[in-house]
Amino acid sequence: MKFKNLVKIVFLSLSIIATQSCSKNEADTGANSSAERKSNNAPTKLKKISDETKAYLAGKHIAILFGYGYNEEEVKTPILADLDTHFGLDSEEKQGLIITFTYPDDFMHSGKERISRLVEHLEEENLAGLIIVGAPEGTANAIGKLQDNEESRKLPYPVFSLLPQDDVLASESVSDFVLDYAQKTNPLESTETAVTINIDMAKLLTDSIVSMINLRAPLAADENLQPFVQNLIGKDHNVSRYVDSETGLKSANHFIFE
Repeated sequence: MKFKNLVKIVFLSLSIIATQSCSKNEADTGANSSAERKSNNAPTKLKKISDETKAYLAGKHIAILFGYGYNEEEVKTPILADLDTHFGLDSEEKQGLIITFTYPDDFMHSGKERISRLVEHLEEENLAGLIIVGAPEGTANAIGKLQDNEESRKLPYPVFSLLPQDDVLASESVSDFVLDYAQKTNPLESTETAVTINIDMAKLLTDSIVSMINLRAPLAADENLQPFVQNLIGKDHNVSRYVDSETGLKSANHFIFE
């Protein structure tokens, strides 16, 4: 009898150990699977960045304002989906690198469109960059106020202005660079007409964001700026400096493409 009891005790002990081991293995497997799923769901462009870059981006956002030409849902939605995949869109539900604003929807005040509200949207944000697409009139003034809030009177991050409809000189003064469509002159009417050029805005924004992450500072308006802009928009388009029609002077940071 004593021998049988001893066998039972040994058997029970081994069963308990085996059960605990299985439970631990299942827990470890579950934890690993969860970590793997989290890694797989991470924004694609941020998966392989260095620890130094992660530290730089901690607590920062890159802001994008969608203005004229890109503020309609059918145009904006696929671009947002692409940005979410690559960088993550910040929201109340999840953290992401990108914050977006749409004009005029996010700029209404007392029933009127106020681009000046860009200041209140961004003045408390810790930004790594700002991209304006289709800037409405007055956008440069709002960015100028953001500059005035800085002790140096300069923004510490890059500002890219794409296809603006704001005042030309004002846009140039507050942006690292301005990029717009080339305008063709009609020889019969001596007027400029807009040319529709196929451009992959999602890719242009993605490449712009990657460059901002790498830059970590504003761009200088030197001989390297035009090649930088050309590289951003790609070899399918030719980039040249904007020439003022009245003075004939070439802009230092305003470019056109065709």
